[in-house]
Amino acid sequence: MSAVKGVEVHDILGLSKPLQKLVETVSNAVGAFYAPTCVRRMAKAKAFELQTIGEAMTSGINLPSQYSDGKILIDTQDYNELAKRAGSRLIFQELQKQQNIESIMDIASDELATDASVSDEPVDNDWAIRFFNSVEDVSNEEMQKLWGKVLAGEVRQPGQFSVRTLEKLKNMTQKEAVLFAKVADFCISYGNRFQFIDMDDMLLRKYNIAFLDLLRLSDCGLLSLAETTFTLQENDSYTIHNQKLIAHFLFNGSASSVRLSIYSLTDAGRELFSIINKTPNVQYFIEYLSKIREKNIHVAVTAHKIESIDGNEIRYNKLHDELPPHKT
Repeated sequence: MSAVKGVEVHDILGLSKPLQKLVETVSNAVGAFYAPTCVRRMAKAKAFELQTIGEAMTSGINLPSQYSDGKILIDTQDYNELAKRAGSRLIFQELQKQQNIESIMDIASDELATDASVSDEPVDNDWAIRFFNSVEDVSNEEMQKLWGKVLAGEVRQPGQFSVRTLEKLKNMTQKEAVLFAKVADFCISYGNRFQFIDMDDMLLRKYNIAFLDLLRLSDCGLLSLAETTFTLQENDSYTIHNQKLIAHFLFNGSASSVRLSIYSLTDAGRELFSIINKTPNVQYFIEYLSKIREKNIHVAVTAHKIESIDGNEIRYNKLHDELPPHKT
């Protein structure tokens, strides 16, 4: 483990391995020792912050000035006052940035608090520096939660979030993040390979998802609006699922393939999809599967309630089909 300003990270008492790794990652990137929560909440630090803010608010007096040769000149005798206010402004801005960074670090530590272990692979330092440069101006609490989950995920398994994803997230607004979470409720997974939504505009509009919503997510770099054809081949076994239902496709010998036209999440969208809170819309998934079954009568489609998901293993009720009977 690396040392930061003479402190060995592994000497921290009472921290689990995941939290030790978080401390090491943060300390290496920001160049200072970090202990979750306690440091930024010290009374001295808060008193200094309040004092600095007070000075910045009360020092906003007008400086004497003169007009000469097309320029406004500040009286040099008041330069020290100007420098003082500039310094107060910079300190205030840096305090805000530090507070944002440490709020996100605390969220990450909360995410890792119940983990028993993490990967032994260290977080890439260039990635960590890019991360903290990106979050210093993030003050919205909901966006901080997303960033905190990204940091925790990268500590668990380095490489889970690319620097391109960091750039996409940096440019997202809170409203766009809420929109992505809304659309994610309708996303369907094909194994762990990719996530997608149906291209059927009528079905999406029924659930209050407009094409402009999808266009906005495309502008954010999270969704590809290029039509993707997902082909199911005869004699192959296919399953798709959300977090509530898993669906199977079984060819009966009279059909050779089924082609599904979809919009898929981008790599950045897929990475962020893994950490946002989702409430999968079961009824939408059932209607989507029913539509496939009605259009492909030679392919059996069944849906089953998921009992648990453990990594790549999905346990489900194999006996009961959740889809309604075929229309007659």
